[in-house]
Amino acid sequence: MRAFATRLRAAAACALAATLLLWPALWNGFPLFFFDSVDYLGIALGEPLVLYRTLPYSAFLVAAGVRLELWPVLVVQALLAVWLLREALLVFAPGAAERRLLPLTAMLAATSGLPWYVSQFMPDVFTGLAPLGLLTLAYGRGRLPRWRRILLVLLTALAVAMHSTHLLVAAGLLAVGGLAGWWLRRRPQGRPTLAAPGTAVALAVVLILGTHWLWLGRPVLNQASPVFLLAQLLEQGLAQRHLQVLCPGLQLRLCPLQDAVFASANDFLWGEPAPSVRSLGGWAAIRDEAALVVTGTLRAYPLEFLRHALGNALRQGLMFKTGDGLPPQGYPLPELLAHHFPALYPAFTRGRQQQGIDFDFLNRWQPVLQGGALLGTLVATILAWRRARFELAGLGAGVLLALAGNALVCGAFSTVDDRYQNRLVWLALLVCSTGRAWQAQRSGHGGVAGAAPRPGVDHGLYHGGQRNGEEHPPEAP
Repeated sequence: MRAFATRLRAAAACALAATLLLWPALWNGFPLFFFDSVDYLGIALGEPLVLYRTLPYSAFLVAAGVRLELWPVLVVQALLAVWLLREALLVFAPGAAERRLLPLTAMLAATSGLPWYVSQFMPDVFTGLAPLGLLTLAYGRGRLPRWRRILLVLLTALAVAMHSTHLLVAAGLLAVGGLAGWWLRRRPQGRPTLAAPGTAVALAVVLILGTHWLWLGRPVLNQASPVFLLAQLLEQGLAQRHLQVLCPGLQLRLCPLQDAVFASANDFLWGEPAPSVRSLGGWAAIRDEAALVVTGTLRAYPLEFLRHALGNALRQGLMFKTGDGLPPQGYPLPELLAHHFPALYPAFTRGRQQQGIDFDFLNRWQPVLQGGALLGTLVATILAWRRARFELAGLGAGVLLALAGNALVCGAFSTVDDRYQNRLVWLALLVCSTGRAWQAQRSGHGGVAGAAPRPGVDHGLYHGGQRNGEEHPPEAP
C-alpha cells in the first residue's frame, strides 16, 4: 500500500508538472502554431508531402492522434518532457528527484521558452530533450533500472530523429564523448558510458530512414538539405562566385543567381520576387543543381565558409529571446484547420495568438536570466569537476557543448534566429537548478559538498522501501 501511494503521488506530480508546461496553450485557448507547423500538420493529415520537411515529426503527430484531435499531441509532448526531466533528476540529483520535479518544472515554465515549445505543433520541443536524454543515458547506468533505460533510449531516439539539426548535434556529442572517454581512461569514475547514447542515435537514424522510406519510397536522411545550404552560401555571396565560374560552360536553372544579392537566406528560400526557389521551379526542380553548386562552392571556398559559419555561430549563441515566429498565422493554416477541424476553428480564431501576443515583458528579463544561467553552468561544471562530482560535471559540459553545437549547426546551415537557441537554452537553467538541489541534498545529509555518499544512505534508487529494479548497487562517485 505504501509503494502504491508513492507511485500515485509521483503520477500526480508528473500530471501537475505537465499542466504547468502547457500553460501557454491553455492561456491561448488553443495550440500554438509556428509558420512551419502547417507543413508538419498537413502531412500528418494526408495533405501533399512537402519536400523540405523531415517526416518523423509528422509521423509522431499521427501516432499521437492528431487526425482525431489537436490537444492530445500537446499532452503527449508535455508528458514526455516531464518524464525525461524526472529521469534526469534521478540521475543527476537522485536524493532530491521526487521533491524537486514540481519546483523545477514551475521554474522552467516561468523563466524559459520550454512551455512555448511544448504548447506548439513543432519538433522544437524535442531540441533540448535530445541532448538531455543522451546525457542522462551516458551517466544513468547504476542509477536507473534496465527497463527505464530502455524506455529512455527509445524516447531519446525519437527526440533525435525529429529534425536533422538534432541528429547533427547528437553526433557531435557522441564524438566529443568518445574523446572524453579516451582522455579519462585512467579515471573511470568520470567516464561517460556511450553504449546507450550510441544506440539511441543509431535508432534515430533507422527511424528517419524508415519513415522516409515508408512515406517517400526511398530511405534518405534529408530531402532538401542542398537547397538550404545553397541559400546560406547565397547569403554569404560564395555561391554567386562559384556560379560565375560554372555558368559559362553549363546551362543551369541557377545561373540567374550569379549576380543576385541576398540580405538573408530566407529571401531565397521563401521570398516571392525573383530570383527565389519558387521562381526557379521549386525545391524538387533545383535540388540536384543545388547539390552540384554547394559541393563545388565548399571545395573552392572552405575557409570563407568556415569563417562565416563561426561568425554566425557566435551571434546565434547569444540570441535566445522567446516568441520568435509566433505572430498571428495566416494562409494556409486557417484554411487547413477549417477543413479538417471545423468544430475547433472558432477557438483558433479567438486564440490570443491570432490577436497578437506581446512578448516584450518576457524578453526584458528572461534573456538576462538565461545568459546568467549559461555563466552559472560553466562555473557549476568547473566546481563539480573539482569536487569529484563527475556526473554533474558531465551534465554541465554536455549542455554547454550541445548549446555550442546547435549554434554552429544553425549558423552554418541556416539563418540566425532567436528561436534556434531558445529551444534548448533552458538546459542551462536545469543545470543550475540541479547543482543547487545536489548542494541542498548534501547539506541535508550533514555531509560536505563534493564528499562521497555515506554507506547505507538511500540516494534515490529506492522508492516505497523497494529497490528500483537495478541489479547492482549504485556506483560510488
